[in-house]
Amino acid sequence: MAEAKKLSVAEALEQAELIEGTLDRFEQTAPHAVEALGGRDALAACSEMTCIGPMPRLDVATWAGMSREFQERREWEARGNTRGTS
Repeated sequence: MAEAKKLSVAEALEQAELIEGTLDRFEQTAPHAVEALGGRDALAACSEMTCIGPMPRLDVATWAGMSREFQERREWEARGNTRGTS
């Protein structure tokens, strides 16, 4: 295992903002899937940091469900609905 990089306060805050932003986007695009995983904290716990931010390590079926929910929300909004699919 690689040694953890020591971050400055500014770098730590930047990473925290990146993580929060990524979790926000997952919740916005697939809120039901995030809830089914156990919520935002569970999603963060199963994620690993990549060059683009934290990415959850999920099985194919879970990714497919998230993708389907995202696509359904996009189609719903494209038809002029803005209140989500709940």
